[in-house]
Amino acid sequence: MADHEHDGMYRIEHRPDHAYTCPEGMKGCKAINTAGNPCNKAKMHPDHHLPTLNLFGSGNRFAYQNAKKHWSVWLTAALIHAQLPRGLDSVLVEGQLCFPTHNAPDQGNHRYFIEKALGDVLETGGWLAKDDWDHYEFGNLARVVRPGERWLSLVLMPNALITPAQGQLAL
Repeated sequence: MADHEHDGMYRIEHRPDHAYTCPEGMKGCKAINTAGNPCNKAKMHPDHHLPTLNLFGSGNRFAYQNAKKHWSVWLTAALIHAQLPRGLDSVLVEGQLCFPTHNAPDQGNHRYFIEKALGDVLETGGWLAKDDWDHYEFGNLARVVRPGERWLSLVLMPNALITPAQGQLAL
């Protein structure tokens, strides 16, 4: 989920466990996960896919809210696991998405959802005061193609940390 290097960069990674499988008339994923157990998680759960707008069909707001809820939980846990300090002045994020083939959807379908969900989590979780342009910048999102692999890797680069006890900027 995360890499604990503290070279000024904090890395979080996501690798979907398996594709969503649900026979008609049933609820929850029936695929067997890597632990050898039935998944039983909802379709929008991060274990099933990389984040993308393609999941929402013709713009179903309930599907969007459900997916954003699941990804917010995952992102919050990943940021905590990466030990990203709270109270940052600003952060720059860059990332990579890996696909098993060259037939990946356009970058915007993935970029929008990742950028929006992560910015909201950074603000609501107290890592940033606001997720506006002055505090949060989402830079490059590169594509990697490796047969049989699907993953997301994000690098967060804080620009400065506000230390509440001192009221000063720590670099």
